[in-house]
Amino acid sequence: MKDKVIEFLKANGWKMDISQYDSGNEFWSYIKDDSHIVVDISDDEMVFIGESGDFLHEKLNLYTLIGVLLYHRQLPISFKQP
Repeated sequence: MKDKVIEFLKANGWKMDISQYDSGNEFWSYIKDDSHIVVDISDDEMVFIGESGDFLHEKLNLYTLIGVLLYHRQLPISFKQP
C-alpha cells in the first residue's frame, strides 16, 4: 500500500523532502510547492502536518489520502491516478 500512496503523491506533483528515522520507524516526508500541508508516510501510517503542527494521523490508505487532500483543497478534482 505504501508504494501506491507514494506513486499517487508523485503523480500529483508532491516531492520527497526527507527520509528520517524516529523511534526506530522510518518515514518519508512529501511536500508540494503550492501546499501548506506536509504528508509523512511510514509503513503503516500517514501523518498530515500543517502550519500549526500535525493535525491528523491515519492508517496508510490511498482513499483516505485522496479524501484528506481534497477536503483541505490540496488536490484538484482532476487529480492523476498513477
